Amino acid sequence: MRNTIKFGSYFGIPVRIHFTFPLILVAFGVEGGLRGGWLEAVWAILLVLTVFVCVVLHEFGHSLQVRRYGIEVRDIVLLPIGGMARAEKIPEDPRQEIIVAISGPLVNFVIALFCGLVIWVRRSPLDINGDFLFHLLAINMVLGTFNLIPAFPMDGGRILRGLMAMRMPYLDATRYAKNIGQIIAILFVLIGFVNTQFIMLPLIAVFIFFGAIAEERTVRLKERLGGKRAEDFVCQHLPMLTADETLENASVIVGDSRLFAFPVFDAHGNLMGVVETRELKDALVKGRTADSLRAYVKTGFPLIASDTPASQVYHFLRSHKLRLAAITRQDNGFLGLITIDDLADRLR
Repeated sequence: MRNTIKFGSYFGIPVRIHFTFPLILVAFGVEGGLRGGWLEAVWAILLVLTVFVCVVLHEFGHSLQVRRYGIEVRDIVLLPIGGMARAEKIPEDPRQEIIVAISGPLVNFVIALFCGLVIWVRRSPLDINGDFLFHLLAINMVLGTFNLIPAFPMDGGRILRGLMAMRMPYLDATRYAKNIGQIIAILFVLIGFVNTQFIMLPLIAVFIFFGAIAEERTVRLKERLGGKRAEDFVCQHLPMLTADETLENASVIVGDSRLFAFPVFDAHGNLMGVVETRELKDALVKGRTADSLRAYVKTGFPLIASDTPASQVYHFLRSHKLRLAAITRQDNGFLGLITIDDLADRLR
């Protein structure tokens, strides 16, 4: 993910911190300082850091279980709103999905149980307002319970989908889980407006509502892509553009195309990269007709074999936030380009 700093790797899984993460430390530190001075500010910051350690452990609960099923986990990213484990895919076997989804909240409940045991063993008077362990216990109970809400994209939504998928097609189970989640989102909105103490619920509701729509769309696309390969969606018979071609000549060859990008080759016919149609037109409008395409070539996109399942290509592009990929034949020769829009638009 962009704008992140690698904090370290644990169990072979990198942990990254988004550049906006310190904002939550500043916010709680300032709030604590205004409430009770610098000691209160330090206490608040330490509590937030401890909570995020629990969030990371929660994500490791998911990640280590996913890895048991042979799925690669790219990293865990910490954001001001929580953590996110990024895996190559979600297990499609309902039982595996349930186990993966429930592993995160279980970690929080184990941490809460541990805090409770320590509080019980020490047998000292409990200060609910100032006891660090009690706060940690309560927060982990809230984190675990909140994530079990049966609504996407929370763990509870995936557990619900997994349970229903044991008795019905996966897409139907996703739709039912989506509908239940959206009903919960509407209830959250009503509660938030009736009682201002729960004013955060409408914001959570928006997160749930659109998360459910995104989940159903992803599953629907994967269902429709079943059995199809990358070569079935590739843009073939594209114009042959060379790196030394001028923008003016390239515009004549490309014509009034609505394609997102075109491949660019070197003098030996090897793929160098792509030039985006939008950038080409912008440069022409600015009068840079004599510029060569070489200055506008973009690289860094993946090369994917033509027989790769289309659903795998879609998930890869989506999870890596890439717009396109180059498709190669079995002899590694260039076949054409494929964009994530090609995969989505042709399935509507």
